[in-house]
Amino acid sequence: MSGQELKFQGVGVAPGIARGNVFVHHPDDEEPPKRRLGESEIPAEVTRFESALIATRAQILEMQQRIAEAIGAKDASIFDAHLLVVEDRTLIDEVLRTLEREKYNVEFVLRSLLLITSRLPTPRP
Repeated sequence: MSGQELKFQGVGVAPGIARGNVFVHHPDDEEPPKRRLGESEIPAEVTRFESALIATRAQILEMQQRIAEAIGAKDASIFDAHLLVVEDRTLIDEVLRTLEREKYNVEFVLRSLLLITSRLPTPRP
């Protein structure tokens, strides 16, 4: 596609114009690895999941702070929704229950649960 101009629309996180090479990421095309766990591997996988949640929360808070300083707290509030997912006790508990019951790695379990959740009908008022 070299030389062909494509136009993408969206919401910028910083003011201005940028020009350069773009990498278009299609996360729907990615599948997490699926690995069966032995019973003895479950505690380490739980610890790995908890560590990932802590690290992810810290990264989100850092990005939120940087965006708030750059363009304002109102625009940075989008990260509140991301924090809700990382701190969702119901989701976390379901990941842990499924991990222990099915004995697959946490990436596979989380992706599976999120796919199931995304296919549920939206409640109507």
